[in-house]
Amino acid sequence: MRVHVIVLILIKPRAMLRKLISLSICLVFLSGLAKGQDDKDSVPFRNPKYIGYRLALTDIEVKSGRNDQWQISFTAINTGREDIILGKSIAPPPSLVVNFDPSLEQLQLDGKMSDIREQLLKSDFYIAAGDIKTGPKLQFTGKKPSNTQLATTPAPEPQADTPEVLTEKGNESGEIVETNTTPEEEGCPDLIIEKVQILKKSKKWVTLEYTIYNQGAGTAYIEGPTKRDEDDLAIRAYMSRSERLTRGSITIGGDYLGSARGIIPPGERLVQKTRFDIRSLTKFTPVIILELDPYMTITECDETNNKNHIQVLPDTN
Repeated sequence: MRVHVIVLILIKPRAMLRKLISLSICLVFLSGLAKGQDDKDSVPFRNPKYIGYRLALTDIEVKSGRNDQWQISFTAINTGREDIILGKSIAPPPSLVVNFDPSLEQLQLDGKMSDIREQLLKSDFYIAAGDIKTGPKLQFTGKKPSNTQLATTPAPEPQADTPEVLTEKGNESGEIVETNTTPEEEGCPDLIIEKVQILKKSKKWVTLEYTIYNQGAGTAYIEGPTKRDEDDLAIRAYMSRSERLTRGSITIGGDYLGSARGIIPPGERLVQKTRFDIRSLTKFTPVIILELDPYMTITECDETNNKNHIQVLPDTN
């Protein structure tokens, strides 16, 4: 073979060059074909044109799951100029650009880009422009991709007995008496949006005032354990053609709620005000629906009664 190559070079160098180029093209094609056989579910991934919605996924880790399920965790960075709100029952933002850092390639998940993006669009997820959110997870069904390094999850530490909580109650004579109760005995909160009213309205914005009432037997902690907004109680608003939240409802914004006291005790109320963008409001979507606790940060007795609505007709001037 070596003699044959030498003869070709000496006799017909141009012909040999053409043969080498053809051989190189064949090798590249066969290499790509072999890779495609190794990753049969690989789908070409193309980002849409950027128009304000852009998300970067970094520090991706693969975690094992039960049976035929696996999941990834990641850090999300909103590098666009618009807030991003995702969910199964809402339309995704137009032309959402999703970028991945090298951790995806290191885990050999390049062929899963489209699957990750689609699963992300279906998840309940909110991140403001410029914010960073650490720890979101996406669940996948099917065989875990091969050659990926699983992130090790430390085993949970043994839980101690439920601590007793000292509460103070007044007896008949007005004296303070300490009683021992546990969180289970306290009961669970149940939040509802009791009343919604319009405070101010223009062609672009509407300011709504709404009253949150805790009709449960337990205290609702509306501020999470950290100083970040992500674990606080939130509210989300939709435009709809009726009083029901449907797949055709359009998200118009949301907000994290805070309070000086940080709690809503049983039987008490919290009044809040939030401004929403109504430039897309039409006569076909005259109803604004408010949804409380869309990210399920509070465990309630009833999770199905967290919505209320108000009719906001568009200006005809």
